[in-house]
Amino acid sequence: MAGAIERYHIEQSFEAMETVVAGEWAFERGIERMTVTEPGTGASRTMSQRAFLVLRRDVGGQWRYARGMTNALPPDPPPTTVR
Repeated sequence: MAGAIERYHIEQSFEAMETVVAGEWAFERGIERMTVTEPGTGASRTMSQRAFLVLRRDVGGQWRYARGMTNALPPDPPPTTVR
């Protein structure tokens, strides 16, 4: 992963769809988007995936990521033809 971070420009965003807080624990579900650009050519690729994050509040009151997982979105359905 360190090699990719050094070789590419990476922009990442997260669109939260659900957040649940229960005491010192919380989870967040949403869509993560990442655009990876090769500096030399400017070629880029954007990827989207589902994300599930588990957070825990530390002794100072800050939320910290405890666990996280991602998986691919289902493929787009084929275009439909109207007759």
